[in-house]
Amino acid sequence: MSENKRWAVIEQLDLNDRPTEIHVVPENDLIPHELPTDDCPCGPHWEREKGISLYTHHSLDGRERNE
Repeated sequence: MSENKRWAVIEQLDLNDRPTEIHVVPENDLIPHELPTDDCPCGPHWEREKGISLYTHHSLDGRERNE
């Protein structure tokens, strides 16, 4: 994977430093990705596990095809 095709993991924590949301976002994509995800044009995938919301954003440069 090239250096500019990395992914960032962003955690939102509650007052006790426990994660409430985790976002996996492509870095250096063709568009900026929005948090919260209601405004993100990539249409991220959402799932909830053990009280944590996980959002996986989709890249617009197609990097998922190469992984």
